[in-house]
Amino acid sequence: MRAVLGSLLTCLILLAAAGTVGAASLQGLQEAAVPVSDQSAKSRDPAVRDALALVLQRLTGQRDVSKRDDVAPLLDDAQRYLQQFRYESGDDGGIRLLARFDGSALRQALVRRGVRIWQSDRPPVLIWLAYDGPSQRSLVGADDADGLRTDVEQAMAAYGIPVMFPLMDLQDQRAVSFTDVTGGFTDVILQASDRYQTPLVLVGSLRDRNGRWRGRWSMQMDGSSTDWQDLDNNRDGVLAAAAQRLAKTLRDEYAVLPDLDSSATLTVDITGIDALDGYVRAERRLNALPGVTAALPSRFRNDRVAFRLDINVSSGRVLRALDRAPGLSREGGTTGTSAAQQGSAASPSSSMPTYRLER
Repeated sequence: MRAVLGSLLTCLILLAAAGTVGAASLQGLQEAAVPVSDQSAKSRDPAVRDALALVLQRLTGQRDVSKRDDVAPLLDDAQRYLQQFRYESGDDGGIRLLARFDGSALRQALVRRGVRIWQSDRPPVLIWLAYDGPSQRSLVGADDADGLRTDVEQAMAAYGIPVMFPLMDLQDQRAVSFTDVTGGFTDVILQASDRYQTPLVLVGSLRDRNGRWRGRWSMQMDGSSTDWQDLDNNRDGVLAAAAQRLAKTLRDEYAVLPDLDSSATLTVDITGIDALDGYVRAERRLNALPGVTAALPSRFRNDRVAFRLDINVSSGRVLRALDRAPGLSREGGTTGTSAAQQGSAASPSSSMPTYRLER
């Protein structure tokens, strides 16, 4: 064990020199594509504004957030945040402007204006979707090729929502049927969803009757259910409405307003670390938590590492995120904010929140 810890400490020094292992990437939220008539500056400037409006919606999950009185001035300064752009041909033969913005600067600007932003700990939403068309009935899977899966992904991406679909392999086909999804048999669906290791499951059915589309949805999160319906004359309208409603449901838990001007610390103990790969997995999970700006090892003992977390949100919110973090399970009976040790030195303690790293 001493040899393992010695090697681990050496590798940690090398990792620190190269920089902290990064949190889950927010790449993609700061990019948008909008149509343009040509490649002139006259057409580009308003297109950059439109692209920035889409990016602000993706960063916050809020429709029309750019129309807020305190946020709208960001559009007037769109060129300041623009990092790069290029043009490409669209599927319809037209031209699109692809713009990439400074996501970090935009997030700070939004927070300064009191707008909550998505955090990187958001798990993907697993979508079980039944399509009931005039001549076809099917469950949409990860390899669906008729365009519906892509349309759903694009609708959700407009609000910054990561999604995934079931594989619909033999295991899924045996576990979940079309009628299970349309009938809302959530117990069966949730049991089949365990293999995908995400706490967010959306059960939906999409029905087309003579050009009138109806979507029925049930969001399963933290043991509770949120149900709603959407009606529209076209499929894209139903999907856009569902994405907007889903974003509103998720924002309460996964969008935060960090304090940019202050920082506190929270010490947590992670057990089950007996090799470098375990340490790397633990650090990545901690860095991905909402409001965690850095996760730094402070003490090693046997198979456990005490991490000091630099945070800019409440310790209670970080602890709640830890409780649902994949690959970590709470040990002992300490719960809630009482387990937090703000600004304390890292040392194994019965009051320190402790989590085991699962293999």
